[in-house]
Amino acid sequence: MCYNQATVKENTSVRGFDSGAQEGNAVNNESQNKDKNLRISDAAQELGLSVSTVSRAFAGKGRVSEETRRRVKEWARKNGWLPSAMSRTLQYGSSGNIAVVLPKDTNDELSPFFPHCVLGACEVAEAYGFDVIVIHIATNDPSRLADLIEKNKVDGYILTDRASNEVLDLLTKLSLPHVVLGSTPHKNTVCIDYDIKGACCEATELLIKNGLNHIAYIGGSGAYLVNKRRQQGFINAFKVQGVHYDERFIFTEIESMVQIEQVVQKMLYNGAQGVVTGDDVLCSRLMTVLHQLGVKVPDEIQVAALSHSFLMDIQAPQISCVKNDAKTLSIKGTRLLMEIMQGKEFQLQNTAEHEIAIRGSTRKAFSY
Repeated sequence: MCYNQATVKENTSVRGFDSGAQEGNAVNNESQNKDKNLRISDAAQELGLSVSTVSRAFAGKGRVSEETRRRVKEWARKNGWLPSAMSRTLQYGSSGNIAVVLPKDTNDELSPFFPHCVLGACEVAEAYGFDVIVIHIATNDPSRLADLIEKNKVDGYILTDRASNEVLDLLTKLSLPHVVLGSTPHKNTVCIDYDIKGACCEATELLIKNGLNHIAYIGGSGAYLVNKRRQQGFINAFKVQGVHYDERFIFTEIESMVQIEQVVQKMLYNGAQGVVTGDDVLCSRLMTVLHQLGVKVPDEIQVAALSHSFLMDIQAPQISCVKNDAKTLSIKGTRLLMEIMQGKEFQLQNTAEHEIAIRGSTRKAFSY
């Protein structure tokens, strides 16, 4: 079954990626030649080059001058066209590389999530005899990725949930094996993630069961699906426990330390007894502000985080949190990618395990 076939549904078993594409089939990126079925021979004829020269220029191999490579690439971009990735692999063999694609414009410089994704991918890739290329791309600009594809340097791709539709569209249209670490709204994309809503609901219930009535939520950008699901999990906890939540205590689109300081002032003024942060970086910044203000955790306010990293382990007290190790997620996602590249069956939606770590920041949730 073709991977990018529109009839593929969630949790449907699919075998491999489409390897039946003919060499040089057109991939149209909203160009004026959208309905044309262009081939390498078309490029060769128009540019006055041999088919083998054009093929080498696309593959990034062999003796081809830089001027010729430039002309071929310019022709391809002008026509909104890239040669079939699968055909190139069949013709030139495996590149021996997979790529970990990271967001270039992230503000999460403190988060270990991204380096742990790379570590997990490297561990699996080595076992399969592959090397790992790490690339940074802007959210809505897949041109760097397109360059990598044109040079036939990568056989499969590991992406994070920050990957844009433009990037995923490109990989899907070319039937290139790829796996997203996290959730994505993009159709027909293989992803692996834990039960975000369920896990965040469980973590929030810790504070509710401690008898807290006023619990604040501090979340990041709503542009990311993961943040929307974390917030929904927070709200669901109140519904499950039959408790009303106060919308005055919900703060979203929070990123900077200045914003955290403003939020803390507001929630303390309104009598917040506990706070749940959408991720580990926000929680680390929150703890810094609370310590600066002399607010004691958990005596004066209880704290829980909806993701885990070492940042939660080094706090005093340690933070109760959802444990969803990024390296473990990457290991499982990269193994899934390898299976896809081998033509094995796979599910579009894959679930990883999680656990709730109960620690000193919500110590009233258990007895000593």
